Amino acid sequence: MARVKKMAAALAVLLFLSACTTHTNVTFTTNVESAEVRLDHTPIGETPVERRLSNGIWYDPYVVIRAEGYHEIRSKLQRELKVLNAVSGVIFWPIWLMAHGPQPNQHFTLQPEEIQSALQRSPQSLESPEAHVVPVGSP
Repeated sequence: MARVKKMAAALAVLLFLSACTTHTNVTFTTNVESAEVRLDHTPIGETPVERRLSNGIWYDPYVVIRAEGYHEIRSKLQRELKVLNAVSGVIFWPIWLMAHGPQPNQHFTLQPEEIQSALQRSPQSLESPEAHVVPVGSP
């Protein structure tokens, strides 16, 4: 009987802990100070900014990062397996729906507009007209 009570208590603690992990505090950072961050077209602040986001498998918002003079970034959140929820899901299966949430640190690197446009040019346009290739063994 004591063993059953211990197992029930352990199960209750496990379920309680997994219920506490239905959300993750996510910090958004960039290489540029005060870049605007949006989740599904809703502004959430300027970097660095922190938000509490759902671990639900159905929650997968688009992130948009903007800063003046830089190309905009549109991306999905980086996600990870939430181990406690995955283990708890073995006993109580609906918790598996919360087992793949956002990583707590989301870092984005913005590219300046002039560098991005230079990278998009063809390699030939970057060569100088005087440049030429000298074959190996030529005088």
